[in-house]
Amino acid sequence: MTGKKTINLIPRAIAKKAAKKSAPGLLGQHKIIATFVVLALIPAALFAKQMYEISVMEAKLTASKNKVQQTKVSLNQTQSQSLQLEKQKSDLLKELATRKQSLELLLSTTPGNQNYAKLLEALVGLMPQDLWLGQIVLTDGQIQLTGTALNPELIVQFTTQMDKSGEFKNSALASSERQSLDSRTIYNFKVAAEPVWAALAGKK
Repeated sequence: MTGKKTINLIPRAIAKKAAKKSAPGLLGQHKIIATFVVLALIPAALFAKQMYEISVMEAKLTASKNKVQQTKVSLNQTQSQSLQLEKQKSDLLKELATRKQSLELLLSTTPGNQNYAKLLEALVGLMPQDLWLGQIVLTDGQIQLTGTALNPELIVQFTTQMDKSGEFKNSALASSERQSLDSRTIYNFKVAAEPVWAALAGKK
């Protein structure tokens, strides 16, 4: 019995070339697959980066909105305090005008009190802005003034101007008290001085 033999008719050199070509083909396929995987991951990384940047921008925007809101609240409080101060000032001016009219009426109906009217006129002319007198008492040749000011420097200015005018002398602060009124601070005071009647009598 004759055995079966297989004869390879392809030359060995060509067979080796074919084998070499088939091996790189598999390697190329792996490279292509790896490239696809990398390209698929790039959009995910870019998306994550964009989401992070958006979250940072949103946090900054929220912080800016909160700061703007705080500024608005602070501005509203300042405006409210200013309105309250203006109202207090207006009320004090009305009260001062009323008392001045009452005193002028009293002096005009009392004989021999022309000097008192000139004294009142002199005091009104010496009063700085944001300072008001609420009471004037004349006893034994000395006057006691009770009033209110928005800051203590105005009280010092008032007493200094009294002595400089020549119509008063020995002007001095008798007492001062700080008071809180509707979230504002005012200063109640008492001032003592001696009128110079000769200077007041010559006042036109």
